[in-house]
Amino acid sequence: MNLICPRCLESKSLENILKDSTCTTCGENYKGPGKSIIIWKESAYSIIRNNESLLVKRTRDGKHKKTWARDFIKKCCRIKDSVSVKNFEQLSKLAKKRAIILVVGGSSIGEGAEKIYQLKAEKDCILYSIDIIDTEMVDCIADAHNIPLTTSSVDIVVLQAVLEHVIDPARVIAEVKRVLRDDGLIYSETPFLQPVHEGAYDFQRYTRSGHRYLLRNFDELASGRTGGPTEALLYIVSITINKMVGIKIGSLMWWMMIKLCKKVDNVLFSNVKYEDCSTGFYFIGRNNGRILTTDAIVKYYR
Repeated sequence: MNLICPRCLESKSLENILKDSTCTTCGENYKGPGKSIIIWKESAYSIIRNNESLLVKRTRDGKHKKTWARDFIKKCCRIKDSVSVKNFEQLSKLAKKRAIILVVGGSSIGEGAEKIYQLKAEKDCILYSIDIIDTEMVDCIADAHNIPLTTSSVDIVVLQAVLEHVIDPARVIAEVKRVLRDDGLIYSETPFLQPVHEGAYDFQRYTRSGHRYLLRNFDELASGRTGGPTEALLYIVSITINKMVGIKIGSLMWWMMIKLCKKVDNVLFSNVKYEDCSTGFYFIGRNNGRILTTDAIVKYYR
């Protein structure tokens, strides 16, 4: 995997571009705690211009720290029949042998995404993870608005619960399209009826049509909701109680309630007419050069 300077897009390997953490072509300086932070300081993600302080803050506040107890509870209560699990199984079947996979926002493994990571062994795939948060899962600290990879170098891009956390989603999608090869695959999940999460770093929500139009430069292979109205109601009620009286539902209780809500949604609210009250939406697409028109997006609603 060849990394490039996201400012000048110099298409050489990182080892040739960087000398003493500075791009030898444009002079942009990249340095950080522990590993290179390949973030252009004038990128669209202006919030992270002082990127070192943000990285330290978001790892120190505990939001991305893991404990064995939390991991054990989540593993025991993981919802095996979730939409995400099925989607990643489908994506894995579409993946070619020795495919290069880019996970954007990969500081942790998302719901159902284990299957993608298993492709390293099953199909000899190369998986590369970028994020602005430094964890053991991240190969390169980078900004999705300026992906430091060469053009047409990736076969699959995964954006699970990422686009709501970026300043300019259209810019991120343009970068994804740039690094994807022809006929490459994209997987995206975005929230709809969910409360704000990650506080000041949560910027937008999408309807199914809005999500589709954002990804209009990709041919749709599959799309739908990630959760139904019962699950959406649980999110809203739980955050309201937390804001009112400061009570937070424990991990075990939360996962049990989510699983119950998903069962109820699958039985009672599986009809597409309930998509207007979904927790979020997913999209699996292919990079084939076709563009969805504005007329088509109006007819896309169901």
